[in-house]
Amino acid sequence: MAFKVVVSNKADTYQIEVDEAKALNGLVIGDEFDGGIVGLDGYTLKITGGSDKNGFTMKKDVPGTRRIKS
Repeated sequence: MAFKVVVSNKADTYQIEVDEAKALNGLVIGDEFDGGIVGLDGYTLKITGGSDKNGFTMKKDVPGTRRIKS
């Protein structure tokens, strides 16, 4: 499974597709990881959000893979 990682820093935004994303499995919103995993050596990245395959946004207060009405 490939992950699409979007890295933004003020006005600059980069989208990187990661094929081998085993190191990203199990991370949750708020976790930090080494940028070398996605090809950004020397950076520490923080997960601030995301979406699933259907476009539903992730929320920090909803654990697991379920969906709820907000």
